[in-house]
Amino acid sequence: MKRTAMTAAALITACALTFCSCSADPADVIRQLISSEENDMKAKEFDCITIDITGTMASTREYELLRTDNGARLSLYDGAWEFDDELTKEECLRKRIEGDSEFYAELLDLANECGLKKWDGFSKSASGVLDGESFTLRGTVDGKAMSARGSNAYPSGFHDLTRALWDMLSEKE
Repeated sequence: MKRTAMTAAALITACALTFCSCSADPADVIRQLISSEENDMKAKEFDCITIDITGTMASTREYELLRTDNGARLSLYDGAWEFDDELTKEECLRKRIEGDSEFYAELLDLANECGLKKWDGFSKSASGVLDGESFTLRGTVDGKAMSARGSNAYPSGFHDLTRALWDMLSEKE
């Protein structure tokens, strides 16, 4: 792993020196490349993000982050609407917060702190686990669809995000 990182750094330096002026400091070029890559992993905007968490009791808990004309709305649904034809998702609404552009920025910052954009394409399952929870994430971030899923396996920052969303909703009671 260390050798791969060193090789990558050497290749980046060589490429940078080839395409940049000879007077450029290689360390500065590498820092700029790394900084650019880190910025690419931060969401600049989202339209809608849903995180469904389903347990063994055939019930779903869903966090929904939605951009609105005035800011954002955070909703928590909890129930079996996906499994019960007589139950609607709106009937399972437990809590909702609507806020202005500052609230939208707060949700976006939280998503970035938890590394949400890096989760795109995550698909893992813990083998040998007979019960527990699974999750599905769907959303539109920076104008592109993203998705992630896991069964008793979660991307880094997942629990931090869901805990923070729960805390936000609990504060507004």
